[in-house]
Amino acid sequence: MSSVSQVSVNLNEATATETKKCGRIPHDLGNPKDEPWLHPNAYSLSDTGEWKDLNLKFVLTCYRDYEKIVKVYIDNEEQKERLLKRFYDLSVGIVADGLVWDVDGDDLIENSGCPDQTYDLWTMSGSSAYCGGLWLCALECLRRMASALGRSEDANYYNAKLKNAKKAFNGKLWNGRYFDFDEYSACHKSIMADQLCGFWFMSVVDGYVDESIISREQVLTFDTFIWSQSVDSNLDDLNISQIRTTLQTIYENNVKRFADGRMGAVNAMTMASSERITCGMLITHCLITIDVQCLEYTVACRASGDVDRTSVQSEEVWGGVVYALASLYIITGQNEPGFRTAEGWYRSCWERFGLQYQTPEAITASPGYYRAIGYMRPLSVWALQSALDVKTKAQPAISSKLQNHTS
Repeated sequence: MSSVSQVSVNLNEATATETKKCGRIPHDLGNPKDEPWLHPNAYSLSDTGEWKDLNLKFVLTCYRDYEKIVKVYIDNEEQKERLLKRFYDLSVGIVADGLVWDVDGDDLIENSGCPDQTYDLWTMSGSSAYCGGLWLCALECLRRMASALGRSEDANYYNAKLKNAKKAFNGKLWNGRYFDFDEYSACHKSIMADQLCGFWFMSVVDGYVDESIISREQVLTFDTFIWSQSVDSNLDDLNISQIRTTLQTIYENNVKRFADGRMGAVNAMTMASSERITCGMLITHCLITIDVQCLEYTVACRASGDVDRTSVQSEEVWGGVVYALASLYIITGQNEPGFRTAEGWYRSCWERFGLQYQTPEAITASPGYYRAIGYMRPLSVWALQSALDVKTKAQPAISSKLQNHTS
């Protein structure tokens, strides 16, 4: 977590910054032709010390490793606690440093108006669904780790932060059908395929979707979800409307309306919408109807909705995102959209692009190119197996409930 005094030039901003800032996670271990480990962060497009997602994902992986490795494979309780404390202390420092990204004091971080996250050619401005969701999940991980260590005061502190951040997250971004891409950018209403990234990660670790991380206190377990389906109960009673509605919106738009549903989920789609503006505002749209009496224009700002082409990366399909999204469908009991989403990417790479053993980071529908072969993000395909494992473990309990219900 220490800094490196070496200075590097960021190509995006044309600025010189520390190669590695104190309290920030390195992007990489360095260039093999230089001095790896001693000179980390060979990546020079932008200052990764300011990347919101990179640092927060470290907190999430610390919690994951504790739950899935330390608790499972280490028997010595003292060693377990020592490792958890190490994870916790590092995570506390990262989140404390990350509070400088909360510019309006609502306990929810903001993006800076430049590509300050993994989508390094795609600008986010103000609070964003992608980074904001990761922030909520990082706070939840800290709350859980503090509770496990018996630090009730710390747990209460992060719980209060999370409560405030959830309120801001919903107030700024939730529009009733999905979370807005961000607050202020030109494409702020776009539907981002990766908007539930943090909640997906937590669901794979937990084996269920914890809706309370977003807004409500209701916890949806996979077992409960399947049980509700089996007895034809009303899904609204489960209080999962936001996750389920968002997943449905992504499936209907980013998957089915893109490339005839045959390529997986495109990173961003626009949604057909209209907005009313006064006659004094600048009109730049092609379809205008005039109501003379009220002197307002109804502007069709997007005639039908299409792929968001404001960035190279917004119009791409990322294999890692597709598999993660597919596993989230499965873990919430939606196998059909889950496997159809995953199938689009798989068949594109294996049967149409000829990239069987050179899995790329990204592909596009038109003109049909690929980028960055041999990429590691698509290893999220293993999340599909994790989701299926959860389903398998839940099945005996479901069968027992069904038997009791019908007898």
